[in-house]
Amino acid sequence: MLSAMQAGKYILDKDVDKTVFIRDKIVVKGKEYIDSHIRLNEYLHLAQILYMATENDMLFMDDLYAYDGGVIILETFENYSAIMYEKPAGFFDFPKKKKQFLNKIYEYLKPMTTMKILNLSHMDKEWQEKSQLIVSHYRCMNPMLMVSDYRQTYVDVIRDLHKVII
Repeated sequence: MLSAMQAGKYILDKDVDKTVFIRDKIVVKGKEYIDSHIRLNEYLHLAQILYMATENDMLFMDDLYAYDGGVIILETFENYSAIMYEKPAGFFDFPKKKKQFLNKIYEYLKPMTTMKILNLSHMDKEWQEKSQLIVSHYRCMNPMLMVSDYRQTYVDVIRDLHKVII
């Protein structure tokens, strides 16, 4: 099964000219973050829920957590430097179908600002509910319960993804 680390590295490697995942600072809800960290986690969040909505299956097995600034996957958030600079042998040995989907996600989100991507991500009702909780372990999202909602909420995005040429 694909991991979020693999998916994250695959997405980061698409940015060959280093213009999409930039190291600038961004302020979200009054807190300062590194743009590329937020952007990668939101790419992964949207990739996961849109893959589930279109394929009725999980793209990767890692948990999503709802925080004030957005959704994070703990492993990718805590190991961003490793994802950015390391590429172990066999790291991209995962199904072509999932690679193609990640390619579409990358191309679809690439021209958007990080704030626009956050707004898109924040349409997720599971994030809206869980990000309000105080205790962090209760913030673990369960997107499989939301698949039918994702199909409705993100119907335009899903339609547009099908038009993306890779």
